Amino acid sequence: MSPGCRYRSGTRLRGRPRRTEFTNSPCRTSNHAPAARAPALHAEHGLSRLEFAACVGVIAVLSAVFLNSLEPWQSRTREVQLQAALASLHAADTRFQAACPSLNDCARLTFDGQAVAGAYGRPAASSDGIARLAGLTTPDWALHPEPHDGVPALRIRVASAAPGRCELLYVQAPRQGAAPVIQTLHPSCD
Repeated sequence: MSPGCRYRSGTRLRGRPRRTEFTNSPCRTSNHAPAARAPALHAEHGLSRLEFAACVGVIAVLSAVFLNSLEPWQSRTREVQLQAALASLHAADTRFQAACPSLNDCARLTFDGQAVAGAYGRPAASSDGIARLAGLTTPDWALHPEPHDGVPALRIRVASAAPGRCELLYVQAPRQGAAPVIQTLHPSCD
C-alpha cells in the first residue's frame, strides 16, 4: 500500500484492499470516482395473487375468442370429410361390382385380406360391408344400421358432428340388377 492512504472510518480491510474502500485518489486504480451504491431493495419473486388472477382472466378471454374463430373451420373440415366419404362409397361400390364374377357368388369377397359382405353383387349396408370396403370403420365415423323402405341401409355420420348433421345414407341394392342408393342427407355440418 502506498503511504498516505487513509481508509474510511469504521471500515476494516480483510485480505486484499478493494478500490472503493479508499477515500483519496492516489490509492485508487482508476481516475473515476467510486460508484454510488443504490440502496438495496427487497426484490420480490413471482406474481401476486391479483396479478395471477388477471393473467388467467386475459388468457381465458383470448382462448374463448380463438376457439370461436375456429368453429367455421371445423365445420368446413367436417364437410370435406363428408364429401371424401361420399367419393369413397362410390369407389367402393364400383370396386366390389368389378370384383364380383356373377351376382349370385358375391355374398362375401376378400379385399386386401379383409372379408367384405355383399348382397346382389354390391356391398352390403353394414359395417363389414360397404363401411369396411370404403375405409369408414375408424372412430372418425358413426355407423347406424337401419331399414329404409324395408331394405337394409347404413347411416354414416362424421363422429365429431352433432347428431342429425353431416350424414350420408347407403341403401344396399334391393334386388339383382338394382343399384344401391348413396345420398347425402345433411351436407351442412354447422
